[in-house]
Amino acid sequence: MRPVFYIILLIILAEAAANAQTPVKQSISISVSASLLNNGQVQLITIRNIKIVGCNEKHEKNYISPVKSPNAGFMVAHGNPRTQVQLTYKAKDVLKNINGKGTISITYQLSSSSKQVQRESLINTSGRIILNLGKDGYSYLWVGGFIDLDKAAPGDYKGEFTYEIIYI
Repeated sequence: MRPVFYIILLIILAEAAANAQTPVKQSISISVSASLLNNGQVQLITIRNIKIVGCNEKHEKNYISPVKSPNAGFMVAHGNPRTQVQLTYKAKDVLKNINGKGTISITYQLSSSSKQVQRESLINTSGRIILNLGKDGYSYLWVGGFIDLDKAAPGDYKGEFTYEIIYI
């Protein structure tokens, strides 16, 4: 049986200020947590969540580079040394405002490396990525992508994102 990881995304948009004429700086934090549902041999550990800083009232489209941005999410996979695992993920998702109207569209991009050096990681957009676990059994993942806030309203956004990891 394959271990399956559920990633819960919780996005919090700051409430708009009372004075609508003054541009309002907002921020979004996408919390990513992983939990192992099956006693597998690969662990996925969340180190840092995706963060968007400086959003404005116009709800512009944002890009978080998983290779270059310090705001990219960061996860560590740990398993058997010098092996490969295949990680599949849903590349696109729409999060809904749990308090009412509004949606946020996300197109995920992941990058990975057997070294903990973000700028040397290789980007992936296909929904399937091969992780090379190093001699210490670790591989490093950065999570970013395109986040479309055109239909977003202030509120709490929640969605579920599923990863599946198997040894190959």
